[in-house]
Amino acid sequence: AGTSQTDPPTVGAPQSDPPSGSTEGSTPPPGNQPAEQTDPDRHYTMTDIRSQWRKFNIDISPKVLTARGPMVELLISSNVSRYCEFKPVSRILCYTGDSIQQVPCSRADVFNSKVVSVMDKRHLMRFLTFCGEYDDLRDEWESYSARPFTEFLKHRSLNDSLRHYIIYGIAMVTPDTLTAQGLEACHVFLKSLGRYGATPFIWPLYGSGELPQCFCRMCAVFAGIYCLRRHPTHILVDTTLNK
Repeated sequence: AGTSQTDPPTVGAPQSDPPSGSTEGSTPPPGNQPAEQTDPDRHYTMTDIRSQWRKFNIDISPKVLTARGPMVELLISSNVSRYCEFKPVSRILCYTGDSIQQVPCSRADVFNSKVVSVMDKRHLMRFLTFCGEYDDLRDEWESYSARPFTEFLKHRSLNDSLRHYIIYGIAMVTPDTLTAQGLEACHVFLKSLGRYGATPFIWPLYGSGELPQCFCRMCAVFAGIYCLRRHPTHILVDTTLNK
């Protein structure tokens, strides 16, 4: 998935420190300087990497969050979001067997898509609209609730290409997933669309490891102790003081 090049939507995030060696109000280099030539066969050493460590970030456990998912709502309601900074995922790509295509997931994407025919666009839009209120239309899918999701998609007159987009790009499930679970996944996807960007996903700008650090900072504000790799065994409550 590609990321937007615009400023990320922050949920109360602080501004990052300026890059090392830069000064406020410094004069930018002349625009006519030749671009630095790079050798594709060059072998980088650890010394090279350490000298440019501020230019990249490697997340060994990458995670994306749905814009209206429980984690984002928790970050906002607890005010932990003031310590976080996120980047929106700008598009979702899907491998169709011979090429990589952008998944049409919003109304604009569907009607601007050049790989989906006019008739298929109508079928897809009807299905997405149905997923938005599927819980109120149980009589239309309840007989398929315990059957594979792909069978229900065939019942909705969706061809192989559209089923591929829906299963792997929107619901992000497998073809044998039960219909009830597939519809719920589509509903969560559509519910998060447009909150922070063109897709329903955001990711921590400095890696998933930032999330526990953000909760740790909030815990410290209230004189708490945050222990990594530990879980609570019990909670003591003073009923007289209600603490």
